[in-house]
Amino acid sequence: MRYIIIFVFFLTFSYAKDIFKYGDFVVDNIHNLYWQDTQENTTLLKTHQGAIKYCEELSLAGFDDWYLPTVEQYKFIIDKSKKDIPKIDSSFVYIVNDDYWTKDSRWQNFYRYGYYVLFKSGNIYYQNKKYPKYVRCIRENK
Repeated sequence: MRYIIIFVFFLTFSYAKDIFKYGDFVVDNIHNLYWQDTQENTTLLKTHQGAIKYCEELSLAGFDDWYLPTVEQYKFIIDKSKKDIPKIDSSFVYIVNDDYWTKDSRWQNFYRYGYYVLFKSGNIYYQNKKYPKYVRCIRENK
């Protein structure tokens, strides 16, 4: 009986928070997403195409279905209400106050521009896809 109570308490505590760190990723229970949260998120710089390829080839925590997040998905973890920086949910450990690529492209100039999020401000911008930016991958919790 004691083990059942401990197990129920653990489950309640684990799911009480909507977004929380778990190993090498952050779990978003609201949107059923896993966000990569490793040291590479603070060191790896890629072009837009390189970022897409990196996520598609990523094998992390036994999963190999990672991809580069969209602008809309990044909005789930941006926290502009924070007075300090970075403007990202505090569950994330590995973050720099810089640019992270999104999967989205800008239609002008023949799709040569891609969108990125700047966690220093929490805003979305666009730039030529050839510039290197940081990468953070995501996967759906199925």
